[in-house]
Amino acid sequence: GKIEPMFPDFVAYLGSLGYIDYVTPCTAELARAVQNQIKDKNGVLMLGHGALTVGQNLKEAFQRTELIEESARILIAAKQFGDPRILSSKECEEIRNLDAEKYRMELIKKENNR
Repeated sequence: GKIEPMFPDFVAYLGSLGYIDYVTPCTAELARAVQNQIKDKNGVLMLGHGALTVGQNLKEAFQRTELIEESARILIAAKQFGDPRILSSKECEEIRNLDAEKYRMELIKKENNR
């Protein structure tokens, strides 16, 4: 399944995720699939393999991995109560354009570069 944005941190810090169907490990095919998906994204979910994230440094990539894991836990819990509330494209765009969110992301970047 896919992990869709359900809360502002996902939108602001991850953006959208790439998804790759199962590909044999350690192959050029998997490398190409990752390369194609990661171009404009901060993370990729690979069926049967797990998640891959990128960042300006190891700390930022690790934080994004933690956010994907937390999002998966929230999604599983939310599905136990029905259909989870997924943020619309419009809501995601509004979150990205908030001055407060832009400021918060600058603070996070400064902290990650320490």
